[in-house]
Amino acid sequence: MKLAILFHDNCFDGLASAGLFHAFAARHLGRDLRFVFGGLAHSPPGDGGNSSSTGALGPARLIGDVNAVVDFRYIADERLHWWFDHHKSAFATEEDRRHFEQDVSGKKYFDPSAPSCAGFLAAALARDHGFEHAEFQELIRWADIIDSARFSSPRMAVELKEPALRLMTWIENSTSFDERTEVILRLTREPLGELVKAPFISKGLEPLLERHWRTVEAVKKRHRLEGAVVWCDMTDEPLLGMNKFTPYHLQPNAKYAVIVTRSDSRSKVSVGYNPWAPAEEREHDIASLCERYGGGGHAVVGAISLARDQAGRAVAIGREIVETLNRER
Repeated sequence: MKLAILFHDNCFDGLASAGLFHAFAARHLGRDLRFVFGGLAHSPPGDGGNSSSTGALGPARLIGDVNAVVDFRYIADERLHWWFDHHKSAFATEEDRRHFEQDVSGKKYFDPSAPSCAGFLAAALARDHGFEHAEFQELIRWADIIDSARFSSPRMAVELKEPALRLMTWIENSTSFDERTEVILRLTREPLGELVKAPFISKGLEPLLERHWRTVEAVKKRHRLEGAVVWCDMTDEPLLGMNKFTPYHLQPNAKYAVIVTRSDSRSKVSVGYNPWAPAEEREHDIASLCERYGGGGHAVVGAISLARDQAGRAVAIGREIVETLNRER
């Protein structure tokens, strides 16, 4: 029997969630399972992806006899058997929400208050399906820290000294789906400190960390503090990924950050609330704000993806969001 695990790709929490569900399935769903993995991304319209790489979630992605989607939006399809998510924007349409609410399988879970999907998934499977996960506490703890930005300081988040944060950096910048699949399988088999020493990871990390510090310097030169918002347009310097905490490292008193980037595959507007600012001072729901432009996320962080050649549109959206964050204060 083929079990397809589809996960939020290039994301520590997404890979951690996939690893934990794989460990659960291997123990509890039978010995005859053949696992296949598929990466999911909030891609520009028309990118349907395929079962062995990364792309949007659509019916064509549900290729297993059993299909599980973790850390990603819901899809109203009877071939979706297991689902776990914690994003506020988990339902693209009211039809999707109704489909979820009417489900009686006991295999679909949603909690937008959960700090990470990995921790939420493990707790739900333990409570309802007997999944013992004590041995995975290091992985769950770091998924909670990373996905909810519970770092002790912006400096910790940007200096990337801890093995988990170095692995996070590698995951966010990885261009090899096969290597990310290997990481999924190893996340529940060895400590993060050992995994990050794997040759294919350590070899790629050195240039990534060098590029990380070059990017920090580039943002340092290009960003502006406009009212309560750090604004930075990086679209003329294509990036695969950027540490989302850099703006708060550079401007610790800012409340929000709006960063526009362009990679080989897409243009992206990233929006966030400073995780070190008082929670009670947040005046905007970032997910709802991003949903106005076809994006989504959490109450405190979100993003909008457009086609690579729509960088100009991405910048325009970013400028509108900066104005909104400042005007509606």
